[in-house]
Amino acid sequence: MIYPFLYDFVADGLGYMKREHYERLSEVTIGDWQRKIIQDLRKPVDDIIAAMKNFHGVQKMQIYTLDKTLRADLLKALPKVFPGILFTSSVPNNIEINDINANKGRALKFIADYVNIPIASTMAFGDGLNDTYMISAAGVGVAMGNACDELKDIADYVTASCNDDGIAEGISKFCF
Repeated sequence: MIYPFLYDFVADGLGYMKREHYERLSEVTIGDWQRKIIQDLRKPVDDIIAAMKNFHGVQKMQIYTLDKTLRADLLKALPKVFPGILFTSSVPNNIEINDINANKGRALKFIADYVNIPIASTMAFGDGLNDTYMISAAGVGVAMGNACDELKDIADYVTASCNDDGIAEGISKFCF
């Protein structure tokens, strides 16, 4: 049976995908640009479980689907089944699967601490579900105009889109 989704994993900084999934990327990608990126960054393997066993641990997994209902259902159901796992998304056709502590909010806090800046003095820009922890953690969380609605709802400010100089607008509003 062929399911309306594909998946991959990342270990030691390299991505791996079942060869049959790699060959079906056009069925789940939102454009040639995305298909090309995935092809360039994933190595096709015949047995993905055997490939996973070659590593001490998996850094990340992703699911790709163009079925919006399936994606929404998975984003809602999976965290209930796997509470120690973070399920987010960076583009409209993927689900990113990470350890609950592997999020951009923790990364922003780490960097702020490292350079000795209070987290309240930071600003972050985002557009996808994978930016929610970062936008919430930042002193000023800015959603791009092209951001998903969930991110816009929690942001302190919504700026113009990426293509309309939204970052410049946000910096001008809060830094000058």
